Amino acid sequence: MDSHIDTKPYCRMTPYLIGMVIAYLVVKFGTQVKINKIVAVVWWILSIFMGLAIVFGLYWTYQGYYLSRSLTLFYHSCCKFGYSVALGWMVYACISGNGGIINRLLSWKYWRPLSRMTFSVYLVHAFAYNTFVMNSDTLMFLSFINMTYMFLPQIGRASCRERV
Repeated sequence: MDSHIDTKPYCRMTPYLIGMVIAYLVVKFGTQVKINKIVAVVWWILSIFMGLAIVFGLYWTYQGYYLSRSLTLFYHSCCKFGYSVALGWMVYACISGNGGIINRLLSWKYWRPLSRMTFSVYLVHAFAYNTFVMNSDTLMFLSFINMTYMFLPQIGRASCRERV
């Protein structure tokens, strides 16, 4: 049952709604919004803290320590919302001219090929993975060889598709 949860569209609604709120703010207030420096610094600190806490929050569980049930429920109920808010602030700050050095770093022209390739991989990977799994005659076991075998062709397909 757990394998079917992430495929439902309503499980991804939180990031989508946060993105809609950010888009509404950009449309309503425009792209040249001056935010108070203290407010901007507080939002940057909160978004960096939330993003890092969500990405590295489960580090100790991979080292053999387990979270309590209440902490596990709290983490999984807040992780998509918190990460979406953290990225939403970064996007809004960069669009509204309050991104500073982060905006200059993310707007670097040499990121464009990588961004196009990763977007292409995102669009193609589900179909390629499902085709591979559905056409396999035996059970697939998690191993380095199998993961490499599944990962490298998808990058090749996505990069070839990008050139067309």
